[in-house]
Amino acid sequence: STEELLQLISDLPYETREILEKVKNGKIKIVFEHKGLDPMLITHERISNRLAFSIVLASIVIGSSLVAFSRSHHCGEISLSLALLVSLLHVF
Repeated sequence: STEELLQLISDLPYETREILEKVKNGKIKIVFEHKGLDPMLITHERISNRLAFSIVLASIVIGSSLVAFSRSHHCGEISLSLALLVSLLHVF
C-alpha cells in the first residue's frame, strides 16, 4: 500500500546507514550455504572408502608375497588367502 511504501522510503536512509556502519566496524556476517551437495559428498565418501580399502588390500597382497618368497610358503599362502577372502567379502 501507499503507507507501507512511504514508511519504507522514510526508513531506507536509516537502514542503509546502519548497514554501512556494521560493514565499517566489521560486525556484519555473511552466511553462505551450498545446497544440493549431499549426493556429491556421499559419492566422495564412497570413493574415499574404496580407495582406502584398495590400499590396505594391496599392502596385504604385497606383504604376503614378500613373506611367501622369503620364508615358508605356508605363511604367505595363508596371508594371500586372507587377502582374497577379505576382498571377496567387501565386493559382495
